[in-house]
Amino acid sequence: MKKLQFQACDSGDIHKLKLFMNELDEFHFVNSNEFININKDYDDSYFLGDNTETFIIWNDCSIIGFYRLKIFFNSLVYNESYVVLDPLFIKKDYRNKGIGLQVMDEIEKYVASIKINSILLNVWSFNDVALKLYSRLGYKNIKFLMKKDIV
Repeated sequence: MKKLQFQACDSGDIHKLKLFMNELDEFHFVNSNEFININKDYDDSYFLGDNTETFIIWNDCSIIGFYRLKIFFNSLVYNESYVVLDPLFIKKDYRNKGIGLQVMDEIEKYVASIKINSILLNVWSFNDVALKLYSRLGYKNIKFLMKKDIV
């Protein structure tokens, strides 16, 4: 696999990213026993809002995925500034080829360049491949999101 290219998203890219989000939502819907609102209309600010940066992942002349970073400065919750990576999406045909390692390396370099020391991310419990990747890279589980249906 050639070296990937990363491009900051602009307003002209939003339509393509919304299509990727629909594919990602479908993946979550098929693999989760929880209700997930698929095909919702993502507002443009989701991709380009305050302290939010979205990057497109290119392989040759093809877009193969994207990731979104939300930057939190001087958080009272974690007593530091940090970045939340959510989502990271790679098209199905490009998964399990080492691309996740390249993408995470690029993300970590970028976050270090903006002088932030921590990355938080969310991953669904059914996504074993992502869980193994993040664990291998040194990410640790710091909390659980729990749910109880009342009605």
